[in-house]
Amino acid sequence: MSRKFVWLVCMVLVCCLGACQLAKEEAPGEGEVSPTSDRMIGVYITVDSPAAAEKTYAEAVTYEEDGHESITFIFEGIPGIAFFHPTVMGAGELDSYMLTIGDREILDGETHIGVIQTEDLPEPREEFEDTPVVDHTEKVTLKATLNPLQEVRLYVNYVYQTSQGDVYMLSGPGYYIGGGEATVSVWETSQDGKYALDLTLKIEKVDLPQQVVFKEMNTEDKVIRTTVITPDNIPDAIALHPQCAYTIVETHSLGDEGTVISRILLDIEEDSYTYKYPGERGFLVSKLISIQHPGE
Repeated sequence: MSRKFVWLVCMVLVCCLGACQLAKEEAPGEGEVSPTSDRMIGVYITVDSPAAAEKTYAEAVTYEEDGHESITFIFEGIPGIAFFHPTVMGAGELDSYMLTIGDREILDGETHIGVIQTEDLPEPREEFEDTPVVDHTEKVTLKATLNPLQEVRLYVNYVYQTSQGDVYMLSGPGYYIGGGEATVSVWETSQDGKYALDLTLKIEKVDLPQQVVFKEMNTEDKVIRTTVITPDNIPDAIALHPQCAYTIVETHSLGDEGTVISRILLDIEEDSYTYKYPGERGFLVSKLISIQHPGE
């Protein structure tokens, strides 16, 4: 079972978000009321072939991580990339809780939960004619990035959850990812009008990263120490030199015409760096590296 990342949910009020629409093989039903009383909770991305047309149910699996027991949902025998926000049902309502499940390939993941008034539903309003009038709607916003390292055909399958807590998947549209950047956006409102999902998935094919170089600079703009990070040598932390005034981070990638180097200036207040490198399934994955400042 591939390891899942679970983000803590923060309660915030959020605005309606817009996104570019990626050209695809069939329309995903964005901005529509769900044809079922079940809630759409996210997506499950498969490569080269879509999920089955009929409902495919996930299995709730309990596992231990860092000494704590956690629950995830997996679609047994269907390789894919999970990005959805289920509710783990407890014995009572107060024992239930929500979490966001994202595989390692899901980068820069964000989850927001908020409440919107019915009149704040996105335009055009005609698309919500069948939505019951309620005082407010619970809105879950999911945002993330997916970085394939080569041209690929992806299928964004829809994940739903029943009122009993069962999680299942329905086949979704296919997308051909060549060069450049595109965004998949989904907005769906539950049949009872009390729940809405706003999902934005940015997909961008990127060059193959080879290494990242930390260059620590002094007040005279001279390099005083260099740290090279590769997929085979990823430190848990980098302790900055006492004389370090600022740090330049270089990313070396293999492009169509050879090595490409990009540079950023690391924020002097930054206490971590997200290192992105090739994963086993042909997408970028990441690891958080702690930045230790002098005196810490």
